Amino acid sequence: MNHKDWDFVNRRLVAKMLSEMEYEQVFHAESQGDDHYCINLPGSTMALHR
Repeated sequence: MNHKDWDFVNRRLVAKMLSEMEYEQVFHAESQGDDHYCINLPGSTMALHR
């Protein structure tokens, strides 16, 4: 596998992990516009770009 393949796999893995955690109600991702999301956790906030 090359670098681009690993980037693709890593992004898919993180997306799957985040979707499972949201399903289990560990957090809730809020849309911030086109492909931008905000995840609020106790003590921190993460902004994500899809």
